[in-house]
Amino acid sequence: MTIQNGNEKLKKSSVSITVSSSDDLIPDSLCHLVFRRFSTKTMGYGEGLIFEFIILKGDYAGREVTGMVTRKEPLTAKSKEWVWIKALLGREPLDGERVDEEILVGKEALGHVVQVVKRAGTYNRVDKLIPVRR
Repeated sequence: MTIQNGNEKLKKSSVSITVSSSDDLIPDSLCHLVFRRFSTKTMGYGEGLIFEFIILKGDYAGREVTGMVTRKEPLTAKSKEWVWIKALLGREPLDGERVDEEILVGKEALGHVVQVVKRAGTYNRVDKLIPVRR
């Protein structure tokens, strides 16, 4: 097929895409999560703190999802780690407050779960946390 664009003739290529869905992946969505635990991962740019969650409600209840933040000291209100801790606590962390894993276990938040496409495959991850209205 040829498309006329001003004085140019553009040739439209014939591209075919095969769509397949995987039952293992959660579609991009907002999920009600409960915090389970932390783990760490050494990255080329520093230490990553992995937040592990379980989905509480909906079609994907019981599924595990993770999200990662980069550890930076000192922790500031602009960091992703601060925002996530704030979402789980349901309040601003206090100056000098020590927030351990034990304090956060069982805390709930809304998480934006997305599909990430990489060369090695597609997987789910939490990319944002929002406090649950209490």
